[in-house]
Amino acid sequence: MAAVHGARAQVGMAASAPATELYELISGDLTLTEDLFEASGLIGSRDHRAERVRQNTRRVSGSLTFQPNAAELANLIPRILGAAASGTTYDIAETLPSFVTVIDYVQTVMTYSGCVCNRGTFRATQGGPLELQMAVEGLTHSSGAAGTFPSLTLNTATGPFIFSDAVISV
Repeated sequence: MAAVHGARAQVGMAASAPATELYELISGDLTLTEDLFEASGLIGSRDHRAERVRQNTRRVSGSLTFQPNAAELANLIPRILGAAASGTTYDIAETLPSFVTVIDYVQTVMTYSGCVCNRGTFRATQGGPLELQMAVEGLTHSSGAAGTFPSLTLNTATGPFIFSDAVISV
């Protein structure tokens, strides 16, 4: 599957299935990639021998970009750093927690399991919203029928962070 398309597409996450957190996805390309092994030996012909092609590695990989609010960041930062919050302080852990990402492509619902955040990139420009791009690696995926995405509500208690909200210390 390519990036999410359509006004009705949605993305959810949770520590395990089913998804319990709904996010507004700005862009994303999380997908399953399958590599094939193809023997390229000589067989006395130019014909391609399909019987000699084998499935090799499979991996879930891609990125998800959000414009998060405070409640969403409280869920996403521990996935990036590996440790739960202690008040408003986040420690860095040696291991990252795995999570499930569910993407409703309208025609099908894809569930990506065993996901971990490979990299979290925050960026903002003057007058614009804070963006978080999560590079995600996962183990498996499964495909569900249209309409099987859980009924979730987007957290609208606060709006997304804007660059002018920031206080930066180095």
